[in-house]
Amino acid sequence: MLLLAVSAALGQASRPRVSVKTSLSSETVPLNGEVVFSIELSWPGALDAVRLEDPGEPGVNNLMLRGSGASNRIVEDSLAGRRSLKRFDFYFKPRSVGRAHIKPMTLAYRFEGRREVVRTDALFLRISAPREEQRPVFMPGSILLWLLLFLFMAAALFVTVRYVMLRRKHRPRATPGIREKYQRLLLSTIHPENGQDKENRAEILRLLDSFLMESLGQIHIGGMEQRLEMLASVPGDETARARLAKTLQSMGGITEERHIAVQRLFDEVNDFLKDNI
Repeated sequence: MLLLAVSAALGQASRPRVSVKTSLSSETVPLNGEVVFSIELSWPGALDAVRLEDPGEPGVNNLMLRGSGASNRIVEDSLAGRRSLKRFDFYFKPRSVGRAHIKPMTLAYRFEGRREVVRTDALFLRISAPREEQRPVFMPGSILLWLLLFLFMAAALFVTVRYVMLRRKHRPRATPGIREKYQRLLLSTIHPENGQDKENRAEILRLLDSFLMESLGQIHIGGMEQRLEMLASVPGDETARARLAKTLQSMGGITEERHIAVQRLFDEVNDFLKDNI
């Protein structure tokens, strides 16, 4: 009996325990601001020791989901050794001044064939009046200041015209902020080589949906058909968009099992997010 008790205790101690931690970027947010709700799951050992199910969207009151993202990383714990972290970030816009509520969530995962769950706590925040945007105040100066400003503008105009006449080339256009942001998220948070194909597919589609919703001002995508319609409405490289649309069509409906290679989907979304317009 003693040996059985010790064996059971050792087996329980070696079993990864998934812990959960939630946080808000701020407990008070202005009506014209944004708040980030983060869920961080951690467990000892490798990333693939625990397979997390899609958490879905949090239930909220007085908030509107604008986008979401996820990331994985490994840390070294001085006491527990190697530890895996999985983070989900949800970006919310307030609806009205007052109180807002993020409801508890149940997050499911599998370890050695067993399905278990962890639960988050409810979070509350206050939505304040809109923050006034600071406008630059123009202070007229002396006659000398006006003269110097005029000379500077004339010199700048001369240099610009001269440069255009000599080079006859357009200055390269800056990368749009939204494309740069989502391409950076794709490259930094999703790693196709980690073997978690199902989770990676879901995260790539979730990131693509967030890009489409933010680009077109939508708050929800109902399925693959709507996703393809929104994709066709966003400016981008025609070849990359056609290639991505063909791959999405071959994946079927949103509830079907997806067998498209993760690296292929990752590369095509990355090509589409590049500034090739």
